[in-house]
Amino acid sequence: MSNNQRLTNGIGDDWFNKCCESYTVFKAFYASFKMIFHFDSLNWIAIELLIIMPIFFRLYGFGIQQNLTRFYNKSRLQILNFLFFFSFITVFSILLQYLMPRSPACLIWDGNDLNPSRPDNGSPSVIIMLTTILFLMFLRADFKGWILVIIFAGFFFIMTTISSILSGSSSIFQALLSVCFGCWVFYVFNFLPPVFVPIVYLLISIAVVTIFGPEVVRYNKAASYLAKSGIRSTFLLTVTVILYILNAKSIDGFKWFQIQWYDGLLTSSKDDSVAIIPTVLRVTDEDRFGRKLNKDIIYSVIAFVAVLIFNSIFVHFLDYRFYQD
Repeated sequence: MSNNQRLTNGIGDDWFNKCCESYTVFKAFYASFKMIFHFDSLNWIAIELLIIMPIFFRLYGFGIQQNLTRFYNKSRLQILNFLFFFSFITVFSILLQYLMPRSPACLIWDGNDLNPSRPDNGSPSVIIMLTTILFLMFLRADFKGWILVIIFAGFFFIMTTISSILSGSSSIFQALLSVCFGCWVFYVFNFLPPVFVPIVYLLISIAVVTIFGPEVVRYNKAASYLAKSGIRSTFLLTVTVILYILNAKSIDGFKWFQIQWYDGLLTSSKDDSVAIIPTVLRVTDEDRFGRKLNKDIIYSVIAFVAVLIFNSIFVHFLDYRFYQD
């Protein structure tokens, strides 16, 4: 910032709404966290896992143990839940930024005009909401020995929130609001039956296409970054929900209308001292599981290619940038 520019509050002078932009190091911290927890980076990892997992289980080759099939079904469902949460939260935050626009926490006054000090000042913050959900997913995981992972996830969540405030991207109130929205979305979908996943997707996709579709079609490259991001994230949400439905159809006894108070696909013995004798699938069950793995590989590869092609088209024809300058 030059000598003739002055940093000022964009929302209010009270403690919760004032500009808290501090040392440059926090801008570097927040930029690093954005690169690590960026919407595209995490989702590409998840989609690649959806391809690698069935290939690994397919190459296992021997009589598949029943516990392993449950582990595979549960793991794939959790990755799809991960994809759904992250895709939905991005679309949801874009809609909130459009329907309830808020002033940036920090503005720069150059003597004539007021301009945002940073381009990434959307409220609620997508990055804070994503790290909140990621932390809650690890916190709710029922695997033993994950305490260090939970601590690291909590550290990143806290540091992302603090660096967002001290870098000037959010006010204290905006950061707390983003955390609350992330918690609300996570727990609402954990206490709703799975049938609400396609229902909510249908409603929110109609809203996005209705609001942003005409702008993108009419202005193309000149359309706002918010409109382009809304359409692109809705496409990934569409792919995720299709994979979710296909996966649910392939799981015997999947209950669309039952509230998932806990995930019972993988259960453990109540007494760890009791020896567990693994059960092997019957030949017919093993063949059915093999066919499921083949279909999962095909569906995941198609999803990967579809998202890759769609992103390439978006970048080429709409001049879309994955990161704002």
